[in-house]
Amino acid sequence: TTAVLPELGRWVAKLDAADDHGRLEALWVYQSLDTPEPKLLAALLTAADFRARAAACRVAGQWAGRLPDTLPLLTPRAADDHPRVRLE
Repeated sequence: TTAVLPELGRWVAKLDAADDHGRLEALWVYQSLDTPEPKLLAALLTAADFRARAAACRVAGQWAGRLPDTLPLLTPRAADDHPRVRLE
């Protein structure tokens, strides 16, 4: 598990900031490795694609006890333009 994290970090650093799909895939890998990645999560919570924002909300809920600022991260999503994001 720990051997994958440095390579994953390098891969994420190479991704285009507009690549919501790629960044979301990376977030899910971090999630599967049970390793919170707050910076990537925060970026996806404001992604252009509503599906990425909704998925990031779900991950944030799962990491809530391990992130110092979960409520401030999620509060703006309660007023998101898209109902799926608000639902998550």
